[in-house]
Parts: sequence; structure tokens; C-alpha cells
Amino acid sequence: MLPGSRYTVKGIASYGAKILSKAHKHISKLKYLPCPAAIQTKLQEAFALHQQGQFAKAQTIYEDILKIQPEHFDSLHLLGVIACQTKNYHHAAFLIDKAIGIFSRNASSYSNLGIALKELKQFEAAVASYNKAIALDPNNAEFYRNRGIALKELGQFEAAVTSYDNAISLNPNYSEAYNNRGNAFKELGYLNTAIASYDRAIALKPDYSDAYNNRGIVLKELGQLEASLGSFDKGIALKPDYAESYYNRGNVLHKLEQLDSSVASYDMAISLNPDYAEAYINRGNVFTELKQFTDAIASYNKAITLEPNSAEAYNNRGVALQAIKQFDSAVASIDNAIALKSDFAEAHNNLGNVQRELQQLESAMASYDKAITLKPDYAEAYYNYGISLMDLIQLSAAILNFDKAIALKPNYVDAYWNKSLSLLLDSVDPETPTLK
Repeated sequence: MLPGSRYTVKGIASYGAKILSKAHKHISKLKYLPCPAAIQTKLQEAFALHQQGQFAKAQTIYEDILKIQPEHFDSLHLLGVIACQTKNYHHAAFLIDKAIGIFSRNASSYSNLGIALKELKQFEAAVASYNKAIALDPNNAEFYRNRGIALKELGQFEAAVTSYDNAISLNPNYSEAYNNRGNAFKELGYLNTAIASYDRAIALKPDYSDAYNNRGIVLKELGQLEASLGSFDKGIALKPDYAESYYNRGNVLHKLEQLDSSVASYDMAISLNPDYAEAYINRGNVFTELKQFTDAIASYNKAITLEPNSAEAYNNRGVALQAIKQFDSAVASIDNAIALKSDFAEAHNNLGNVQRELQQLESAMASYDKAITLKPDYAEAYYNYGISLMDLIQLSAAILNFDKAIALKPNYVDAYWNKSLSLLLDSVDPETPTLK
């Protein structure tokens, strides 16, 4: 059994322009340190280059200022902003923290430090930094939104919603806060409320491709597949290079059993982002369903190259290898999955399936038993256990396992069929071909 497709939520800020827009407000406002006219001129020149995206030239001038005045707050802070914009987050945190050590009353520096810490996945420290920014500037909506993003990463979804609400109360037209709030509502399971938040984001910003993408994900979870597809299509129309929306669209097409179209959508995602491991995995899943096992294995191999610790890719590759009777390779692949994720119930079940084909029935039943221990409502594992018991002519025990599978999955046709067959076989005298 292949695990379900995964979805990608987008819309957490690209901070570069926003960092800069906040930082510039504080140039020339500091009174605690003399700032000679020559330095001020250099600073304005550097900042103009910074705004134009000429980071290297701006960095050189900021560094020249620091040679003259080593504790120049703005230059240190803005060098930290450049480091953040160029994804050198460790250095960004170091520089901004050093600037804060010189002057600790600048709200934007705490916010920008929070951004760097968030990117370093130091979420608690990021929240603490945003709290300091908010204490200094409680009317800044962006600070509340950024704090909400970090709180969501910590799994504090209700606190994140509150922070987004604070941002919205300060800026009722803050489309990004509505979008992020929708993501938090989704995590809380408030799916219709999430949709309303995304809809508000879109009403405020009709070209908001991230909000269409996120709305599509939630509509899929609500079972509104055609509406979900339409939302992804709209996001793609607004942003034709939107790999995540093509990926999510492929997931919905898979669910709609439009398999060839699903593959085409994953192909587009991969063409836009050749390192998209999840897209290779899910494309492999569709190839497996289409019985194009060689293509499936190639797709899983690529995913494993990109993500060597992907238990899902190893497991699913094992299923495809089993289908083409490469049993030893299948076992090795599924073993890798289990080594990476020992509580992977589906992988234990799939290992049992291969072992059963190898006539290793005791090992197979041990694998199914492990799957059931890990996932007690795993109907397929009970069914497979029952099939192995049938192979061993332990028919009464097989019937009990089929009953358990049916109780968990009342529309399980194969379980009903094999239960009936077991009942019939159990009624036959083994010495003579007559009913008992």
C-alpha cells in the first residue's frame, strides 16, 4: 500500500523587500553616536544600492563605514539584512545581534533578527525577538504576522491565529496575514474557517497565487475536488512557474483518477523545480497505479537521490520492485524504509507482502503483526495476515482476521470474498471432497 500524496503550503513571506522597507526608516535617526557628514553620505549611497538589489556594492560601502566607525549601528544592521536576503542566516543573526548590542531600542532590528532565527529554525528564539520588537513598536502589523509564522512552526496554532488577528486589527487590508491565518486554521482543523480567511486574502489581493494554492489544498481536504482543481488552476494562471501548485494539482487529479493528467502535472512541477523530491515520489505512485513499474522505479530512484532519508520513497520503490518480481531488491528497499522509520506501519505491511510471495509465511505474519501493532486500525494488514493464514490452512484464524478487516473497512470486497472462501474450505472434510 502506498502512503497518500503530500501537499505543499505556500505563502510564508519572502522577507527581502520587507526587511529593507523597515530598515530604511531608521537611517539618520540615531542621536547616541556622532555621524560625520561623510559617513552619512556613504550610508545613503549604500542604501540606494541596497534598494536596487546591488548587494555586493552596498555591502562594500557598509563595511567601509565600519572601518571608520566600528560600532555604526545602521551599517551593522543593514549588513545583517543583506546576509538575510542572501540566505546567510547564521551571519545575519550574528551581525544584527551585534547591532542590537550597540543600540537596543530599534524595533526593526529585533524583527529582522527574528526573521533570521526563524530561517535557522530557532523558532522559540524568533518568537522572543518578535516580542521585543512588538514591545518597542506595538502598532506594527508586520511584527505580529511574523510572530504568528514562528508560532505556527512551533505548533502553537491558536497563539498564531491570535497574532495574525492582531496584525489584521492593525491593518484590515493585510492580505498576507489573512492567508497565513488560513494556514493556522487549517492546522487546527477549522477547514471552512480557513477557506473564509483565504477568500478574504484573495478579495484584498486578486492576484494572490499563494492564497489560491492554499485554498485548493483545503478544498481537497473537504472533498471538493473540482473546486480544489479550479483553485490550483487559478494560482497557476497567475503564476505559470508555480511548481507547488502543479504538484498539488497533480495530487487532486490523482484523487480524481485522471492518472495521465496527474503525471503531466507532476512533470510540470519537476520541470520547474528539478529537485522536487515529493513530486518524483507522487509521480512514481501514479506510475505504479498505471502499472508502468519501470517508470515508477526511476521516479523513486530520483527522489532517493534528492532525499536519501525518504522512507516513503524506499517503501514505494519496494512495492514497484515487487510488482516486477525483483523480490530481493524489494526487500532491501523496504528494509531501508524501516531502518529510516521504524514505526512505518505501511512498510512493515509491504515487507510482509514480499515475504509471502517468497513463501516466507512465518516472517510475513510477523511483519503484518508488527504493522497492526503500530496501526491497530490497519484493515489491509489484517486482511494480508488472513491470506497468509489461508496459505497455512489455518482457516478459522484466517476468518477472524478477515472479520477484523471487514469491521474496520465495511466495504472491503476482497475480505468478504476470502472470508467466504475460507468458510467454504473449512466446511470441507480434508479426507474426502464432501462438506462436513
